[in-house]
Amino acid sequence: EINSYKNNISEKYNVYNDFIIDRKLELLEKKEKLLEYNNKKEKTYEKGIEH
Repeated sequence: EINSYKNNISEKYNVYNDFIIDRKLELLEKKEKLLEYNNKKEKTYEKGIEH
């Protein structure tokens, strides 16, 4: 009885953890894309000043 209860909790915990990890990865990807975008903008801005 106790073991099945423990298993149930750990399963839910693992699903929850996976969800959190997925979210973190998504946010990291978005952050990287934003950084890339900003870098490109800065480069084109600098080129504009040079010319």
